[in-house]
Amino acid sequence: MADTPNKSTTSSPNPALEADQELEMPPVDHELEKPPTDDVAVVSDDATGSSTGTLEDLSKADLVSSIQPLPSAPPQEDEEAPGAHAIAGIAPFSRVVVVPPNNDRPEEETLDNGSEDEGLVQAELVTTDVVHAHKVEEEPPTQERSRIVVVVAAALILIIVVLAVVVIALVSGGRSSSNSNRQPQQETNSTDDHDCFQTSTELFEAINQYYQDDTPASSVAQTYGWPIGQWCVSPLWDFSYMFAADRTRDILVTTLPEQVQTAAENFHEDISSWDMGANARHLDEMMRGVQNLSNSWGIAQWDVSQVTSMTCMLADTTWNQPQLNLSSWDTSNVHTMSCLLENSNVEAAGLAQWDTSNVTNLWRFAEGTTHFNEDLSQWNTGSVTQLRRAFRGALAFDQNLSQWDTSMVTGLSSAFRFAAIFNGDVTTWDVSRVDSLLGTFRGARMFNQDIGAWNVSQVRDMRNAFEGSAFNQDVSSWDVSSTTALVGAFRNAQNFSQNLCSWGQKLPFNATTHIMFEGTACPNTSAPVIPHGPFCYNCVD
Repeated sequence: MADTPNKSTTSSPNPALEADQELEMPPVDHELEKPPTDDVAVVSDDATGSSTGTLEDLSKADLVSSIQPLPSAPPQEDEEAPGAHAIAGIAPFSRVVVVPPNNDRPEEETLDNGSEDEGLVQAELVTTDVVHAHKVEEEPPTQERSRIVVVVAAALILIIVVLAVVVIALVSGGRSSSNSNRQPQQETNSTDDHDCFQTSTELFEAINQYYQDDTPASSVAQTYGWPIGQWCVSPLWDFSYMFAADRTRDILVTTLPEQVQTAAENFHEDISSWDMGANARHLDEMMRGVQNLSNSWGIAQWDVSQVTSMTCMLADTTWNQPQLNLSSWDTSNVHTMSCLLENSNVEAAGLAQWDTSNVTNLWRFAEGTTHFNEDLSQWNTGSVTQLRRAFRGALAFDQNLSQWDTSMVTGLSSAFRFAAIFNGDVTTWDVSRVDSLLGTFRGARMFNQDIGAWNVSQVRDMRNAFEGSAFNQDVSSWDVSSTTALVGAFRNAQNFSQNLCSWGQKLPFNATTHIMFEGTACPNTSAPVIPHGPFCYNCVD
């Protein structure tokens, strides 16, 4: 084999290098690239003094024992020092023989004393195998860690999804259990496959059918369940007129058959299990006109916390148990209670502790009640704007209302009209926004409270304000500069005899005053002539 141009002619201090001179690497300026300086060892064969032969001829022990380190120069300042995986001391021109990564290497990768080109090829192959072997053994397991992270993340996501499904199932089961707990009187023959009502009209029509046939075999029972207390009404928000006996108003139907009308008037089934809580908003005239109403309906158990309107809900009802107990109702969202108890014979309904902080309308609230006399002194009426006819004709009502906040009230007409025994304390009421006292105390035969401090500066109408009452208080200081209607203001208030001559200078010239003092105890009952009078008394200019 021909010598290479840079082949050394001197003896090498290393026997392995002497024996392997035939496979020395080419000079730096040779076309071949510089072999990698990764973990490489120089190997000699002590037995033969030569490195020739195939890798398979070398035992593993011989190869390991022949590894000898070579000196190496320190890295230059601008060069990166070899990594921890590099073995220092591999000279650029050292002959290299490498331990194969396994014993299964094909025969064509053996080294022999062939040509120089073959030696170079074999050197490159061996060097490549060295790099491959060390990379496999010492390369940080970044990809493996990445795969582990991906697997762990996927497992965590799967666990979270499973937990979410379990939580949803538990919540759904809890709601179902809660609903079943709210229906303690469910019949054993009811099933869970009955339809829920989707519209108020649908429920209204079903109730009418139930009036006509309330047996388990009826079509309405087959569709919605039996008895009526098990009906699913939770999707509905409007329950107006549902059980109203008098449906001749402008409502869903016009006239019902007589037998249905009778059934409606005497309806008394237990509907305590109706789920009203989530969606119910309107209970207007829901039971209006029902006769022989009792606690057996179970309405005290309803959740009305979302209801906003109770207009005339219990109006015109008669109760065979006048002591109704609705104290558990949460009325914090109710805005209107107008005519709630109108013409009812209920004595008390557990209303004393109701939250009325959002109520704005008490129009006709207890008008015409024959027995109602419940303590309402603690009600929060700060939002109320309408008290018109609130206790009109409330024959038994006589409560202290001195704590009521009436600062927002604009309507007070007929508030206590014909409230036969009412003489409650209203002396401190703020009526500064009130524009009408029309008939406010008319026919209140017992009323005689000192309301001389009332601010009536906005009142335009005082017609019949105290007609037929027991009123006889000094109101001469009232600001009546806005009042234009005083017809019959004190008419037939038989005890009234107050000097109101000061009003002559305050009243508008166009104010109407005829029969203003007729039937009173005034010295002069003639109709006043503004500004001179007389105003119950003859006035001196």
